Amino acid sequence: MAFIWSKNGGNDDFPNGFGLPLDNSFLMMMVIYEGLNDSINQVQDGLILNYNDELRLKPVHRLLVGHQASGKHVILSNQRDWITDGYCSGHCTLDYNIDTTNENPSSVQIMGFEVHTRSLGTVAHIDVQYEGTKYDTPLLAPTSFDSSNSIKRVSQSLTESYSLHPGDDLILRCHHSTLGKVLPIFGGVATQDELCFAVLTHHCPDRQYCPMNTLTSCMSRPTDENIAKALQFSLNYYETTYYEEVSNILENNPK
Repeated sequence: MAFIWSKNGGNDDFPNGFGLPLDNSFLMMMVIYEGLNDSINQVQDGLILNYNDELRLKPVHRLLVGHQASGKHVILSNQRDWITDGYCSGHCTLDYNIDTTNENPSSVQIMGFEVHTRSLGTVAHIDVQYEGTKYDTPLLAPTSFDSSNSIKRVSQSLTESYSLHPGDDLILRCHHSTLGKVLPIFGGVATQDELCFAVLTHHCPDRQYCPMNTLTSCMSRPTDENIAKALQFSLNYYETTYYEEVSNILENNPK
């Protein structure tokens, strides 16, 4: 994830003196439309990238964290405060890339972030912990989403940044209100689906080894068993069992 923009959102900026290295030859853009009808024959959407070949810019990288946009993101209807957690394990922030330099891994400086949801999101916060112990200072204290259904923070200098150490866990928590909704809502990329994710912008100190530089996505999602336990229902394996029984009958009683 290089850039992201939401409806009514502002520009996607980096702090002064920092930039994203364009190492790839191509960029792919995905646009999700809302409320299109047959009267629209063509669109001219796009984005403007400000490119600078100034090599003295300090490089930043981006990491996508939160809940994976899929049908396994379940939000029950008529709930005043439904909570979605997205978890990035410290195993990923420490050991994602195989270190061939024999150097000690360094922490990165979080220079900014954007948290995104859809219309049901109310509040979000990002906590950091190490080996189960939560730090006193969160990356993001509980904050309400703005009119663009996002929360954006940008540090203007390294002294204002947040240090994320190798092995730290990142926990993004989104609160949703579904009061008045009759049916459950699911996660996904369609406009009627819900989201809970954040894009972190981070910088590795000069001449340091930072495992997170090569980590681009650290999303989570529950297993079928965890969903069944949380929502208090039993998984139905009848179909699989039925076909296995039919297969055994056919094998034992060939025509």
